[in-house]
Amino acid sequence: APYVAAVFGVPPGRPGHVPFRVADRGARAESAVFGALEAVLDVLEGRFAASAVLDVLALAPVSERFGLGPDAPDALRRWIDAAAIRWAADGNHRTAFGLPDDPANTWREGLDRLLLGWAMPDDAPPWAGALPRGAFGAADAELLGRVAEAVGVLDGLRAAVDGPRTMAGWADALAAVLAATVAETWRTAEEHAAVRAALDDLRRYAEDGGYPGTLPLGVARGLLAARLGDDDPAHGIRTGAMTFCALLPLRGIPHRIVALLGMSDGAFPRAARTPGFDLVARRPRVGDRIQRRADRQLFLEALMAARERL
Repeated sequence: APYVAAVFGVPPGRPGHVPFRVADRGARAESAVFGALEAVLDVLEGRFAASAVLDVLALAPVSERFGLGPDAPDALRRWIDAAAIRWAADGNHRTAFGLPDDPANTWREGLDRLLLGWAMPDDAPPWAGALPRGAFGAADAELLGRVAEAVGVLDGLRAAVDGPRTMAGWADALAAVLAATVAETWRTAEEHAAVRAALDDLRRYAEDGGYPGTLPLGVARGLLAARLGDDDPAHGIRTGAMTFCALLPLRGIPHRIVALLGMSDGAFPRAARTPGFDLVARRPRVGDRIQRRADRQLFLEALMAARERL
């Protein structure tokens, strides 16, 4: 998909623009909401590194949730350097990594210094153990407050993803993290609904299967990603645009032009590479699927689908 976008991603109205669509990616690959949720969970599980938090706040759904605006990453990068913020939410957060409770270079200490730098004169002495830092204009006050709010929300969600939980518990916790950090607008409402529906499905599967055990966050994230990747990949084939899709069975829909890529010798038809413990390959029977013949059938269907040119 990135290569296709690099070649054909000419903005509308410019010479060479060709409308196109990449199919077969599912909700997981196409959802900016799920990508933002994954990035937020990475931060909550990690060390709150300055670069990681900055990357998360630069994501469009997260930035829109906290009202940061397009200029926020540049300003925040300057403030992080000025306040020497490196990692950890606060000193107590560092104890989880086996280090002393030292607030130096943490987000809490850095934000305290930045807020004092806005509220006090540049030459002000230390106040309550914090040295004011940073030069701010009148327009920076609102942005600084929103950044402090965003970091506070992330810090408060650390407990929501700490320790093992039941699948129902993870469904509630991940839904709360999604609502607290990722904006839901008319553009992203469908993606939000897809993530919530996947969480509800996982909750129901655990209840129907009678599994009351607890799971770590990594397993819950893997199940959610797999569930979102199970969507029907056949959507979006006939869109009126040039469509890039996989060569799959029952996809011989008539098109004016069909172009096949990757048909090099040795790559297509694919050669069957079965492991030595595959008993079906060791003792084949009539009716067993043969990869080479299946690929030839796919080629025949694509050939029959082309109405003007192949």
